Amino acid sequence: MSSFEPYLALEASAGSGKTYALSVRYISLLYLGANPSKILTLTFTNKAAAEMKSRICDVLKDLENRSELEAISKQVGLTCKEILEKKDKVLEEFLSEDLLISTIDSFFAKILRKFALNAGFMPDFRIETDSLHVEILERFLRLCIQEKKYDTLLKFSINESKKLSDIFDLLDEFYDKESEFDPKKVEKSLHVNPKEIFSMMAELKELFAKEGAKEGILKTFEANEISEVMKKKYLAREDLEYWQYKKHITPAINELFETLKKVLANYLNEREKYLLGELGELFYIYKYAIRSTNKELSTLSFADVTNALYTLLEDEISKDFLYFRLDGKIEHILIDEFQDTNIMQYKILAPLMSEVVSGVGSSEFKSLFFVGDIKQSIYRFRGGAKELFKHAREEFGVKRDVLDTNYRSSKNVVEYVNDTFEQTIKGYERQLVKSEKEGFVEVCFSDKIDEIVLKKVEFLLEEGVNPKDIAILTHQNKDAKILKDKLLENIQDINVQTEATIKLISVPIVGAILDLLKYAYFKDEIYKQNFLVAIGFDWREEVDMSWLKLYKTPMQMIIAIVKRYEIFHNDMDIIKLVELSGRYEDIEAFLFECDSFSEDAKSEDNDGIKILTIHKSKGLEFEHVIVADRLGNKRGGGGTLLYEYDDIDLVGIYQRVSQREFLDKKYANAKNKEEVLAKEDVLNMHYVAFTRAESSLIVCTKNKGSAYEHLALEEMKQGEVEVRQSVASKEKSLHVMSQTLQSYGTQESIKKDETMESDHFAITYGLAMHYCLEMMSEFTLDSMNRAYISTCNRYAVVLSKQNLTSIYERIKLLICNKEFISLVSGGKLYKEQPIVFNGERKQIDLLVEKDDEVIVIDYKSSLHVDDSHLAQIGLYKKALSKISSKKVSAYLAYLREEEIKLIRS
Repeated sequence: MSSFEPYLALEASAGSGKTYALSVRYISLLYLGANPSKILTLTFTNKAAAEMKSRICDVLKDLENRSELEAISKQVGLTCKEILEKKDKVLEEFLSEDLLISTIDSFFAKILRKFALNAGFMPDFRIETDSLHVEILERFLRLCIQEKKYDTLLKFSINESKKLSDIFDLLDEFYDKESEFDPKKVEKSLHVNPKEIFSMMAELKELFAKEGAKEGILKTFEANEISEVMKKKYLAREDLEYWQYKKHITPAINELFETLKKVLANYLNEREKYLLGELGELFYIYKYAIRSTNKELSTLSFADVTNALYTLLEDEISKDFLYFRLDGKIEHILIDEFQDTNIMQYKILAPLMSEVVSGVGSSEFKSLFFVGDIKQSIYRFRGGAKELFKHAREEFGVKRDVLDTNYRSSKNVVEYVNDTFEQTIKGYERQLVKSEKEGFVEVCFSDKIDEIVLKKVEFLLEEGVNPKDIAILTHQNKDAKILKDKLLENIQDINVQTEATIKLISVPIVGAILDLLKYAYFKDEIYKQNFLVAIGFDWREEVDMSWLKLYKTPMQMIIAIVKRYEIFHNDMDIIKLVELSGRYEDIEAFLFECDSFSEDAKSEDNDGIKILTIHKSKGLEFEHVIVADRLGNKRGGGGTLLYEYDDIDLVGIYQRVSQREFLDKKYANAKNKEEVLAKEDVLNMHYVAFTRAESSLIVCTKNKGSAYEHLALEEMKQGEVEVRQSVASKEKSLHVMSQTLQSYGTQESIKKDETMESDHFAITYGLAMHYCLEMMSEFTLDSMNRAYISTCNRYAVVLSKQNLTSIYERIKLLICNKEFISLVSGGKLYKEQPIVFNGERKQIDLLVEKDDEVIVIDYKSSLHVDDSHLAQIGLYKKALSKISSKKVSAYLAYLREEEIKLIRS
């Protein structure tokens, strides 16, 4: 019997298997008959979306060996055997469909492109992560002049003592919150003069002077600016019956003081209306500046995409029409990290969620699933609204479930986190522990945080911990830099990274290739020297560059460098660089932009201590974690405006003013709400930091002015540091390892011999052919047709239709070849599976395991038989012969346009 719950909100604390639950849910939907192209799966990062696709592939390919099998069985009401029998078909369908697994931003961009003309954009608009800040501001100022609002802008700037950049920041806030209030409807007021307030202050001074008050008291009633008035401590009192004032108090003074506070409160209210009114007037000019810049440059930021889509739904087209267009394509919704959703995003998604829950549409089987953890909500400053989790649950009548077991962290870490946050985070539920490891927890105090962090790193290294297993979490980026410098100065031969992952351009071999390209173009000797040192040559050597033609594309030039210097060793980072270079037609554009590439490295050469901010650590985990207190003082909180919410509804906007809460009860209530939320933000950030630890957690805190003041930490130490041993298997056994599939395929791992002998076209052609063969669950025409659709989806942008047809015809010849079919019939097939033998990693295109024989087949697309091919297949045969007790045969399969040629080693 199926236990599948169609409408489910899953609360998943740190380390409780959120990604596991998401992948089980998705695969269960596939087994229940859902079409992958109709399962909308939304994440918050591209990395998470890619990992989701890869994980689904990994689980399906190796389902018989995965713990997910039993969970899927319970969800769909099938036996494990029945599930495995359907596995290949399910995987094929997943790989051949146009998947809807993406970030929320990318999904919104996809919708906007469908209706781009309605919004005034061309459908091929670009998306830039860097905003068009300068262009927008210049256009805004020109528009203010045209609309005769420039003087108003300047007066507003002077009256409110705001720089233009501060005003632009406030307009950006309105832009982000446009779905929550209408700036046109903000109550307006003229600029008010505080003259009456200063007159009353002078009168109070005069009254106290008449009563013989000393100069010290009289000075407290002097002020030239309202900001000075608002700093007066007596504003926090109901009356002046305290300190030395009470010696001179009279009924007239009390009455005047009470009136002053009322007048002051009224002044602040009117000034607030003026501020919000002026911002409301300027906002529509500002938004027009953004839109016109977007349209002129055909470029939007993701914030622009979301705002444009929201505006489109509100003003330009019928919501019913848009959601009708989408409804036929979306029958199931899965949303990750739901607590980070902002209100504008939610308002765009809510009608889709409602359609799914209501069951209206072409399909009877629909489902809604969202997962998150409000304790890990740390992006309120970017608009994230954790309140949406409960709100959506109640709005759509979704069942709540909780993952209550921590699979990540050791016993001591989990119990310490439970004890620390049970009393501080409202509604905290203690986690159960799955790990058998005891683990280590320490809390230490010092006023010199950099010194104590250094000491704890040295302690972990002395315990035998590998540097790559240590992560230091900081509150600010500048703290990370200070700690990095501290470690490099004091620990010899240590590698320190200030990100969790290495950027591609930071990989030495990638940097070396870029340096040689720069030398060829700029002729600067330093680039040549850097290249030579990086590849192990004498930096004084001469380098003849006449062979490198600058008129070629960057991709062609990089492949030429790799071939000439033989620096490719199954290096995924070089492949990534080749892919990136394919975006550029000429070397000039490539070289002027390459240093700003933000892509992560693909390699696993990541052996340094990591230092990163807590915000950047979210979603990651590390074996040993040191959490560092802030190195500086606490930053001032709050901006110009204070936003008051009731659940997810914006109910008030106030101008933040020091001590205003003592004059205005409504403002005081809004400020109290904000302080509660700010404290929750801080606690959530600490929770995220502490729960990154798998085995060891060390908290370094200050005695005074600590960021952890809400946690009431005490010095303690529990458990022992446990060091993870990396063991290389020496057994002579065959290890068939599941590959992580990036963008569904494993043929990204290009074999060295193929790379060295081919130009870029040959590499791409070979990759596409291998990919198609890999995607075939069996060697039949039916299976080939499905795999071919997937291949076209993936490679149509880089190969012509003629090239793809050629691949189809070659593979068709292969599956019609009687000799080949006799080799693969009756055996268990392993495609693109590596083997590990005596510490060496080999990758085989096709391994056929029969009762009495193991057959290795390596595919080639070249016209000629090469000695290196024979040597390679001979090596595979030799390795397998030593591992397996069965007879081993090895074949080269040349897939040519006119024939299939099989050569036995």
